Amino acid sequence: MKKVLKVCDYIISIMFSFLFILVSAFISIIPIASNNAYYMIQFEKNGVGKNLNYSIEQLGEITKAITNYMFHGAKSMQVYFEGEPVFSPQAISHMA
Repeated sequence: MKKVLKVCDYIISIMFSFLFILVSAFISIIPIASNNAYYMIQFEKNGVGKNLNYSIEQLGEITKAITNYMFHGAKSMQVYFEGEPVFSPQAISHMA
């Protein structure tokens, strides 16, 4: 009986340690993932604006729409430029 309890204690300890590591990683990533400035720095660093038909200001609006949808409860992430939607219906349904 004591061996069974000891094994259960080890299993619970391992599971708790693993869960603690996952939660710690998740908590440390969320502030970066929800920060628009991080993405803008990466866009400029990697020349994303040059490879797409969007200006850096438009990329900022798109990024803001996505992070608001993902982290702040916005109803939609769709962005329109000159009346044209940025995201396809497939992309919108994928994010939903």
